[in-house]
Amino acid sequence: MARIVPTLQPLRVPRMFSRSCFLLLLAALMVVAGCAGRQAPSRTASPQSGGLLETRSAPTPQPVTVLLVLPLGNAYGAFASKVAAGAQIAVARLARDGVRVQLQIVDTAAADWLDQVMRTSPSVLIGGPMLAQDLMPLLSLAPRRQVFALMPEFPTGLPQEGRDAWRFFTSPRDHIETMLTTARDHFGVKDVGVLYPDESFGQRRAQLFQDVAREMGMLTKAAAAYDPAEPLRWNRQVAAFLEQGYAAGVPGGRHPGMEAVFLPDAWSQAQMLVPLFSYYQEDHMLVLGSALWDQTLAMRPEDQQPFRLAMFPGAWWEGNAAPEARALVSALGAKPDYWHALGYDFIRFAATMGPLPANADAQWINTRLQAVQHMAWSMAPLRWNARGMASQRLFVFAPTPSGPVPANLEAIRSRFAEAARNYRIRMNGMP
Repeated sequence: MARIVPTLQPLRVPRMFSRSCFLLLLAALMVVAGCAGRQAPSRTASPQSGGLLETRSAPTPQPVTVLLVLPLGNAYGAFASKVAAGAQIAVARLARDGVRVQLQIVDTAAADWLDQVMRTSPSVLIGGPMLAQDLMPLLSLAPRRQVFALMPEFPTGLPQEGRDAWRFFTSPRDHIETMLTTARDHFGVKDVGVLYPDESFGQRRAQLFQDVAREMGMLTKAAAAYDPAEPLRWNRQVAAFLEQGYAAGVPGGRHPGMEAVFLPDAWSQAQMLVPLFSYYQEDHMLVLGSALWDQTLAMRPEDQQPFRLAMFPGAWWEGNAAPEARALVSALGAKPDYWHALGYDFIRFAATMGPLPANADAQWINTRLQAVQHMAWSMAPLRWNARGMASQRLFVFAPTPSGPVPANLEAIRSRFAEAARNYRIRMNGMP
């Protein structure tokens, strides 16, 4: 039976995961065809604007029933448990405000998890599943349920986002759009490159990066792969990548065509690749990292110079002054991360949606989303367009030996201009 969670038990799970573990989670989440006092982090919208305005759900005469469908009992249980812990905090906090939420959790590792879902009320709002392999069985057995999957993408073709199901999760496109928008709007970057691991994950990220860059009116001057299993070859592979940039650059004088380079891999790989740019005296480019850095960042003092022009996106900032972020940090009793915030915000989102009418359909959900999305968020705010397609406006961070900090774009812009000037003098004898 689906269990109702009555009490709050904060979970303490190690924050750091290996690249292989985190990429394994991403592979399961991703669906591909065929299978205080600190500066506020920069975003496409200020942390104090838009979705972070304080709004509260009105007290409800009847409880809102929410069903979380999570892989608690398998290899992804550490992540799912954090989602559940954040959800429990939200239930308790809403109860103090007079908002009644009845939370039920189904473990998709159980053999009868689909039967448990079918025994719940048809009007329940479902958060999950987290894994691609569980989505289609859920939608096939419960086609009229309102499902907000906790995953970054849907399969190509079916289900159709905004019609068959919805997403409540950040996406790879969100990450890339945040990096490219920051590079273009704050640094005037027009020409970019991507250096990616030669594996399925890296190839998909590289293609998406080039697609988004083209949509934004930017040009990818170089795209090259490196063998993730052969780091001794990276020196030559980085050199070939840079030469590809020169070939597409400005004729006359040594000036590469790239002003920024995107590295979709984890921190440990970037930690070995970025110093090679300095070795080849090409240390003037912005380094656009991935959200994987937040999970794997372990910066040494000697990394500060190579990464002085680096930044990366993230959906959670522990120092966020938004009231709901402070409430989550205060209530958890441990260091929250994105997964806690995901569960916390989903429950508050469901409470703001309110009890679903029996005849709720896709049009009703998409219309309701236009108002609900302006709730207060603990994480970076999610948005849905009129067709029910989700996106997230992410924070921008810089790596430091003490961990991620909000990126000081003014300081990075000054260093970027100085690096470009020094590069021109070094290569061409003039600024």
